Order: sequence, then structure tokens, then C-alpha cells
Amino acid sequence: MLVGVAMACSQSVGPSDGPVIDPTCFDECPGLAGAAATLGATPLMEQICNHPPEPLFCLLGASQNPESACAGHDLAGLAQAFFLCTSGNQLAAVQGAMQNATACDAACPGFAQVMGEFFFVSTREALRIASEATQTRRLAGHGRDTIERNAMADSLCPNSAVVECVFASDACNATDPLDRPNILDNCDTLMSVSLSMGITVADPAAFIANAASAGAVESGIAAAAGIDATNVNVVLSEAPSGRRLEDELRGSRRLQGAVNVEAAIQLPSAGALDTIVSIDATEMTTSLNVALTAAGLEEVTVNSLTAERGAWDGVTASAGAPLASENGTSASESGAASIGVGLVSSLLVALSL
Repeated sequence: MLVGVAMACSQSVGPSDGPVIDPTCFDECPGLAGAAATLGATPLMEQICNHPPEPLFCLLGASQNPESACAGHDLAGLAQAFFLCTSGNQLAAVQGAMQNATACDAACPGFAQVMGEFFFVSTREALRIASEATQTRRLAGHGRDTIERNAMADSLCPNSAVVECVFASDACNATDPLDRPNILDNCDTLMSVSLSMGITVADPAAFIANAASAGAVESGIAAAAGIDATNVNVVLSEAPSGRRLEDELRGSRRLQGAVNVEAAIQLPSAGALDTIVSIDATEMTTSLNVALTAAGLEEVTVNSLTAERGAWDGVTASAGAPLASENGTSASESGAASIGVGLVSSLLVALSL
């Protein structure tokens, strides 16, 4: 189980020692002693995946033999994590853990790829948190953090229809029962961005009163973000006046002032987030004015621009800060996030490695 891997990663015989392992296991798998020393007690998934495969693959097989000196030792969990490093092995792990993978794929096409990627992400995040626990006061397994929840949302939420199908379909029964990831209940929030802008317009009151303004602003934001305008909803409001600039144009007074734009953006994919948060005021001004001109409206200038991703249960947390899930457990202790490496074990047993 993934929790076991995280715990194994956090255990060591000293601050610089590697995982605890029976020395006689080294004789069964040449190069394993070097792997233990290189990876250390709490390696990151990137370190595991970049390690030479031979000793870890040897350990992966040996750890399934109860008579082997390698069975049940800490490094065996890392070897199981190593199996998830490639997309092909992710597919094999998920398919091998299902009672009838063919029937499940017919009912929920692409399920193995989606779930395999999710189990990789879950394992990677558990290892990261275990590593951080050795460097800070934070305890492994105590609450999910911003990085973890967003990584899992990026993996699951764009494919939520497939994931929901897996947990609803009788055709997708696993050898060991799977629990539906509770993060699916929060996809609308976690796959959203709140964008705030201050724009300067010729006449704020008239701009807000014009029924076409909001739609044009939505189109401009969507174009800048590379998404469909149906994914953007804006609310326009007049900013506190302060001092307004007065321009005399052809003998009539026009008041130039600020309008606040609050936009709720639903992300169609995880990649869209990077585009949205990287947009600067100049780019947004250009995009807005193209849309406003097309709608027959006057141009504006964007003076300020901020974007913030939706937070778990409305609570904003900085990266690395503990953030409890709705039932008080961590991602490593709840739902499908706890079974990535367990699927590997099931597959290896099925293959009689």
C-alpha cells in the first residue's frame, strides 16, 4: 500500500543511512547495496525513476517470494514505486489488478491509462511528503498539502468521467476493492481560477451598464487563456472613485475611471492553469481590446491583474502547509490515493514473480 511506502521512506537507521534491509538480500540482487546507499532513506520519485533499473527490478521480483531475504524489507516498497515510473508499467499495474481489464476498458475506455497516471502521481506525492517530513517538523501522513491536492486534481479531474465510471461500473471490479477518491467531490473548485483585474475605461458607469460589456470581457479573457468563453464568467463593478481624471473632448466632459473585474474561470485541463497565471497586464489589455472592438465597445487598459487557483474546501494554504481533507485524513490515508503501489503488488502476485 502507498501508505506503507511512505512510511518505509521515512524510516532509517540514521540521518544519512539508507532503508533498513537484510544484508543477505544484497547477495540476491547485485548492485542493490549501491542502490540503497544512493537512494537513501527518503528518496523522491524522480530519484527512484532515474536510478539504473536492474537492481530494483531484481528486488521487485525477489520481494514477492516469502522465502527471500528481500521479502518485506523497506527497500521493496521503493522497488514497487519504481515499477510505476513508466506509462507501460502503469497500464500493466492497473490492468493486472482488475478482475477483468478487458470488460472494464469496454465499459470505461482508457481507464487503465487514467488510473495508472493517478497512482504514479499519488505515489510521487507520498514520497515527497515523506522526504519533507525528515527536513521539517511536519509529520508524514498528516494532512494533504496544496502541492499534493493540486497534483492529484490535475491527474483526476480532467478525466473525472472515466474515473467515476470505474467506481460505478460492475465491469470494473478490482482484485482488492478500490475506494473512490474523495478529491472528485472537489473538482469544480480545484479546477477553477479566480481572476481579478482593475481596468481603466472612459466612463465606468456606462461601461458596466452596457449589456455587451461583460460578454466581451469574458471573450477577451478566454482568448488570452486559450479556452472557450463558456468557461469564463465575469462580474463588473465600479471601483471606489478616489480622484477621477477629467478629459474635455469636443466640449463635453467624459469621466475616466476604474472598473473592477472579478472572473471565475473553469479549467478545461490542467495545462490551462499555467497559461492563465502567466498572462500579464499588457497581454490581457491586448486580448480584451480585440474582443471589445469586435463588440463595438471602446478600448480599456488593464492596470492590475491577479489569478489564484481554487482551494480545497475554500481554504487557501501555502505550498507545504498541512491541509486536512474533509474527513481529517491525508491523501495517503484515504481513497484511491492509497493503492498505487498496492496495485503493483497485486500484479506481481498474479504474474508469480
